[in-house]
Amino acid sequence: MDRFILAVAGHPTYSDTRWSALGRWWGGIGLLLIAVTWKLWLPQDVYPQVPLIRLGLVFPNWLQWAGLLGLIVPLFALVAEGASGSRRQRMFAGLFLAGFAILVLADQHRLQPWAYHLALIAVLLVWSQPPVCFAYLRLLLVTIFVYSAAGKFDFTFLNSIGPEMAGEVLSWIGRDEWPAGRTVVAFVFPIVELAVAIGILVPVTSRMATKIAILTHLLLLMVLGPWGLGQRAGVLVWNLLFIGMWIILFPGSFRRRDDTTEHRLATDPHRSSLVVSTCFLGAWLCPLLEPIGGYDHWLSWGLYSPRNSRVTLHVHQTVVPPDDNTGALQYLAAADEKGWRRVEVDRWSLDALRVPIYPQDRYQWGVVCAVVEELGVERFRIDVYGMARRKDGHRTARHATARSQLDDPQWRWRLNSRAR
Repeated sequence: MDRFILAVAGHPTYSDTRWSALGRWWGGIGLLLIAVTWKLWLPQDVYPQVPLIRLGLVFPNWLQWAGLLGLIVPLFALVAEGASGSRRQRMFAGLFLAGFAILVLADQHRLQPWAYHLALIAVLLVWSQPPVCFAYLRLLLVTIFVYSAAGKFDFTFLNSIGPEMAGEVLSWIGRDEWPAGRTVVAFVFPIVELAVAIGILVPVTSRMATKIAILTHLLLLMVLGPWGLGQRAGVLVWNLLFIGMWIILFPGSFRRRDDTTEHRLATDPHRSSLVVSTCFLGAWLCPLLEPIGGYDHWLSWGLYSPRNSRVTLHVHQTVVPPDDNTGALQYLAAADEKGWRRVEVDRWSLDALRVPIYPQDRYQWGVVCAVVEELGVERFRIDVYGMARRKDGHRTARHATARSQLDDPQWRWRLNSRAR
């Protein structure tokens, strides 16, 4: 398999300097991402924690603290030492994976797409060597662009977040009130992503495609940043990770020719392990199962695409305590004509943990059930929506309106859906 990966990725060359730069960039950006989302990684009680598997329900808090230590210490160490392939650096990346696994098992909300990306890089740092590592990482970048583009050829993207992002771009030229222009620009976003992914794999266009990829991330920083749509810091820092990865993995795109005295050709005898092959085959192929509910939306690189499954909770105005404004009660929307108020658990996640809510029905079911239990309300309505159809945005919906219905077999998923 390694020969195939090397052939597709264009036989990347490498040097000890770039190998070390990879470890330092991964470690530095990883630390920054954890810093800007620090509450997410604590054994906190300000937002419901929904473990990935049932075993996580009994994890003690000290184990989560140990997992957090397993994240931070290796990142600091790799910033200091790079990633030269020594036993110490493999140990650091392995420690990161162990800490990450503990924390995700305790709360699947931590499966942010950038955290999943960092974990895949750690797998390579532990079980692979350059240039095979560089080849896998190149194809991972291409994979993310392909699946991200595919997720945007969709009715919901082209009629929601897509036009919002396009409006920011058009505002730079004073045409943000042009509805047709918003739709056209929104449609251009996935086309550019797909063109970049294809262009990277074609030697003749690889240099240009790499530069366009970096420009794409810079554009996203402008559109999503505080001067644009005001997204949280995590998504902005993740774009910085991409920019550094493009530069490190495709150095030939930024000079006239490779320095063959510094870089060795991709004929290194080291081979990646079965662990690497298995993990990355899964990362490449499992997203194909997402449309039938076989893989999570974010792990399928469904980025900025609102077609994901979701759960909403409404409570009736008559059961809302008039003098309580804590926890979920801070995030009650205005009452509709029948007195129902939506609990905005998505906005609660952004405010409490500084990350978007995990876009998966089983996770959000666990969150809203925890809210129902905490509030002790009897008049509520839980709506569980399936993925939106690509052609028209239509969703299937199921409902629960009584506590006795919460244990119904229809609300069972393959993975855990109960809060701690």
